[in-house]
Amino acid sequence: MQRIDMGKRCTIRPEHIEGMFIGKLRNMLVYIEGDVGEDVIIVKAYLNKRLRDNKYQPIADLILCKEYFKNAYHVDLMRIDNRYQGHGIAPKFYRYVMKKLGIVIQAGRMQSAGGRQIWSKLCDMKDVVMFGRKGRKLYQLEVDDDTGELVTLEGVKVYDGPYKFDTFACYQG
Repeated sequence: MQRIDMGKRCTIRPEHIEGMFIGKLRNMLVYIEGDVGEDVIIVKAYLNKRLRDNKYQPIADLILCKEYFKNAYHVDLMRIDNRYQGHGIAPKFYRYVMKKLGIVIQAGRMQSAGGRQIWSKLCDMKDVVMFGRKGRKLYQLEVDDDTGELVTLEGVKVYDGPYKFDTFACYQG
């Protein structure tokens, strides 16, 4: 996977809720636009508090696409409103989406430092299984104690290593 730099600041304006309610995650209402099995799914989390004009404050947007593998959704975009960044919401949101929708998610092929941190935190969750694929060979992944980034159990680097990995996560609760 390649590293990219992205600005951290993201402000998401209040909006009317669209889509189908799938549940609550802490103090967030989670909605999905599209259905599992479709090529694109948009999952949004809103603060559980109605604002003026019957709008709600979005906390997170997640756009998933079945572009590369038919059995996994690729993360095309993940945004957290800047007021909620740094609270560990993204890995919990990914885990919740995998659990509620019964899907496997695939890491983006280019990741920011924040994206790499999300996947490392996912890997540390006991009910999430992380694996990588190079060609047809599968590798179980873990977090390197020194760098805090993903590596195979054999110690092969996922980022900046000699191999191109596709990285996946699935809920095993």
